[in-house]
Amino acid sequence: MPNTNFQFAGFPGADLALYNFGGTDIAAGLGVLADTANTMSAQNKEAPGVALPAIAGSIDASLGVTVDTIKAGAVGRVRLSGGVPMTADGAITAGDYITLSSAAGKLGFAKTAAKGSGVIVIGQALDTVADGDTVLAWLFGKRTA
Repeated sequence: MPNTNFQFAGFPGADLALYNFGGTDIAAGLGVLADTANTMSAQNKEAPGVALPAIAGSIDASLGVTVDTIKAGAVGRVRLSGGVPMTADGAITAGDYITLSSAAGKLGFAKTAAKGSGVIVIGQALDTVADGDTVLAWLFGKRTA
C-alpha cells in the first residue's frame, strides 16, 4: 500500500442524504447508482434511492460514492463531488479517469476508465495504487469521456 499522507476526514465535497432500499448494507467508499425504481414520489417521501451496480450491469446511472455505510432500509450520505477514498479494482495511476466496477466481488470499486469516447467517468485518481488498495478519488459528477 502506498504511503498516503492525506486526511480523509473533513475533505470538502457535496453530499446528499439518500436511501438504501436494498436488502443489504452498502459499505462506505463504494460507488453507487441512482435507484431508478425508488425515486421521490407520493409513496416514497423519505429520500431518493441508491443501489450498487449489478454484476456486469450498466453503470449509466452512476451517481456518487458512499461516505458512510448505508444500512439496508436507511438513509446515508453519498458524495457527489469532492474528495473521497475508494477501493481500487485493478491498478490505478494518479491522473487516471475512474469509473465504477461492476465485477463480481468488486461492485462499486474504482477502476481506471477505458480510453475512448462514450466511456462513463465519475472522477479522477489523485494517487497511484495497486489492486485492492485505497485510492483517493476526486469526484466531479458523472460524464462521458
